[in-house]
Order: sequence, then structure tokens, then C-alpha cells
Amino acid sequence: MRNREMALRKVNGASNKALSVQFAIELLLLLCIALIGGLLLVEMSMSRFLNFTQIESSSYYGEILIYLLAVIILSFLFALMPLSYFRRRTLQETIKGSVATARPYLFRRIGIIVQLIVSLAFIFCTVVIMKQLHFLKNTDLGMERHHVANVALWNGDIHQWAEKIKALPMVTETLPPAYFPIIPTGPMMYAEITNWDGLPKVTEKTLLVGIMPAKEEFFKFYDLKLLEGEFISEKSQQNEVVVDESTCLKFGWKHALGKTFGSNTNGRQDIAYKVVGVVKNFSYRSPTSKPGLIAFQRPEAQEYLLNRASILFKFKEGTWNECREAIEKLHKEEFPHAYLRLFSEEEEYGKYLRSEDALMKLLSFVSLVCVLISVFGIFSLVTLSCEQRQKEIAIRKVNGAQIRHILQMFFREYFLLLIIAAVIAFPMGYVVMRQWIETYVRQTAINGWVYVGIFVVVAIIILLCIIWRIWKAARQNPAEVIKNE
Repeated sequence: MRNREMALRKVNGASNKALSVQFAIELLLLLCIALIGGLLLVEMSMSRFLNFTQIESSSYYGEILIYLLAVIILSFLFALMPLSYFRRRTLQETIKGSVATARPYLFRRIGIIVQLIVSLAFIFCTVVIMKQLHFLKNTDLGMERHHVANVALWNGDIHQWAEKIKALPMVTETLPPAYFPIIPTGPMMYAEITNWDGLPKVTEKTLLVGIMPAKEEFFKFYDLKLLEGEFISEKSQQNEVVVDESTCLKFGWKHALGKTFGSNTNGRQDIAYKVVGVVKNFSYRSPTSKPGLIAFQRPEAQEYLLNRASILFKFKEGTWNECREAIEKLHKEEFPHAYLRLFSEEEEYGKYLRSEDALMKLLSFVSLVCVLISVFGIFSLVTLSCEQRQKEIAIRKVNGAQIRHILQMFFREYFLLLIIAAVIAFPMGYVVMRQWIETYVRQTAINGWVYVGIFVVVAIIILLCIIWRIWKAARQNPAEVIKNE
């Protein structure tokens, strides 16, 4: 844009060094203003940003300042490239404009492609994270976790407390205080297993199996699916257990009924658990943790743990806050000296996903910023292109071209840039997100509509940006444009 200015300055005696210093000072002033403005925005928005993303940080100015200085240095170095190109051109070429500006225009195109690559990559990552998070929140865990809560009370009458919980109008179902919540407590006791049916010999390898108290009412409360055998009941022996599919698979059993497992000490088996039922796999750990081995037995077999048991209950949809307030009020009024533990299993499961929520919010914000930067970059390039191609647009109109034809001409150009960026960004995004998804036990699929949807949305944004700028240029009087040229 300033080629002729620079050439005229050289005609009047300015050296390349003087011009370089002049433009370097101008650029540094702009970058310093941007730095000050950026730090002010950081100060104004950081507290809200940390709250929005749930990122914990005590001191962040050092890292921010280093990042901003790095951006300034890189911006300054990249900005010197067009200046070095100009220094190689002759005065006559610059003043007359006889040399095509293909190289600077190529630099601008490359810049737009890089912006689009970054934008598409961040948008893709954000969409995949949102899809995975939605999948984790709504997928069937193999157990009921919605509208399920538990309360535990120490230094108080747990049975009296259970009756009061049952009497609350929000509560629809309660279990006697003989069990523990699956989420997040899980097994309170673990057995070291060194021997099981199908194992050729006693192994030194130890498998930890979580043992949870359960009877038929517990299985039905959590809606655990029985695949074969029967649930634990009053007639069951204390060594009889129900296991899940993962435990059967770990022991190498296709048919687990009647199989036994236990531990050996000095060649003598201390205890032997007998399988009487198998339930479908269910998830009670973090989505990034592999399911552990688990078995259920009669509560009487863990009698020493019963004084620590919880009251499991279900509540009506949308009444959790009301239910929690009522229980906390009971605690203050009737059991003020007792220790209370109260939580919803759905909320506890949601805590497993806090890092994903924070990452999604952060990437959403970054994606929005990247899209805005890309839009500004495209708009500026379209504006420059319109100014440089005013005569071409006028001649096309004189020869019968309509506004839509001119829009198509520009859109094809930027659509090609978008295709190039997509070809680079999407494979990069897929590789990164595939590795990230592999850390989860339950995984969503990266469907084709993700790529198509993102591409179409960004293409529409680019189209709107072009229409807004080209419409004005295309409506100019061709005669006036040619005359001014």
C-alpha cells in the first residue's frame, strides 16, 4: 500500500537504512500500544476468565508477559519480510507499478491460510471435546446414577435418620443403612486373589477384587442387569458372590456360574468365593480409568463395615436442591453434633468431567478468537484486493458481468484457500483428538458430519464477509472507477 511513498522518499534522499528504521519504529509503537491494551484487557477479564474455565492460578503475569513479548518479537520479524522485498525493487518499478504485486499478495494468502488452519483446528478440537463430553454425560453406564443420592451420619442413630429421610416428600425410595454408594465410594474392602478356577497353578501375581455388600434390593436400586445366575439374597451363603463381565473376562471365564476364586497362604486356600450370578458391566470410576474387578456379597459378610454404611435414596426429578436443604436442616436441628456426608451420585460423576468442561470452555473461547482473527484477516485481504482490482471489476461490469458473478469470482478464490487449510487442519486435529479420546474407556466416534459441518459454517462466515465488502465495490459506477484509475 505504501510502495510509492517509500519510493518517493528514496528519490528525495532517504536510504534503505533510514526507511527500515522509520517503519521499525512505527511497528514497535503499534506493538507497544497493543501490548498495553492487551495487558489492560488481561487485568479486566482474567478473574472472569479463570472462573469461566475453572483454571486455578495464583500468579500469571510472568507467563503472560513472556508470551506477549514472544508474540511481539515474532510479529516484528515477520513484518520485516515485506520491507526486505521492497528494497530489492527499483525506483522506476515501484513508482510506475509496472511489476506485479504477486509476491506480497502471496504472503497475504499464506497468512490467511495459516489463520484458517489454526481456526479450523481449534474449532475441530472443541467440537470433538463437546461430542465426547456429551457422550460421557448421557451414555448408559450400566447402572442408574440419575436422581440417586446417599447420606451418611456418624455419631448419630443411623436407623432413626433413615426413617426421617424416607419421610421426606421429595424422596421416592430408600434402602436400609447396610450398603455403600457405587459412585464415588465403590468397594470399601478388597481381596487379594491368587487362585481361581481355570488357573493351571498358583501364581505369584495378585489380583485385587473389590468386595461390595449387596442384596437383591441393591441390584434393583441401581438397575444392574443380571446376565446369568441369580442375585444375592437371604438364602445366599456368605462366600457366594455376584461378579461383573470384566471380572469374568479377567479370570478367563466364558461361563462363570459355579466358578471359585480366592487366595492361598503357604499352599492353603484361606477363602474361596463362589460365583452365583453375573451382571452386565457398569462404570463407577472416572471415564479415564479402566474398570476394576468387583464382586458383591451379603452385607453380613462385612459386618464390621456396617457402622460406616450410608442411606441410599432416590428423589424426584428437579428436587435435589430442595432435598439437600431439607436434609441439612434436619442435621442442624436434630443431629448437630454428628458428622454428615451427603451427595448426589450424578454430581459426583460430573466431578470426573470437570477438567473436560474447563478444556471445552477454554477451547471454545480460543476458537472464537481465532475465527474473529481469520474474519478480520479475510476482510482486510478482500478490501485490499478490491482496491487493487477496481479497474478489473469495472471492466467486467462493462462487459456484462453482474454482481453475483463478481462475488463468485472472489468466493472461488477464498474457497480454495479454505480447502487448502481444511486439508491440513483436519488431519492434524484428528491425530491429536484421536490420541486424546483413546485415554477414555468409553469413546465417541469422530463422524464425517463433524468435518462437513465445520467446513460449511466457516465457508458461510467467509461468504458473508466477502459479500459485505464486495457488494459496495461491485455497485460502483464503472465509468467513475476507470476515470479515477
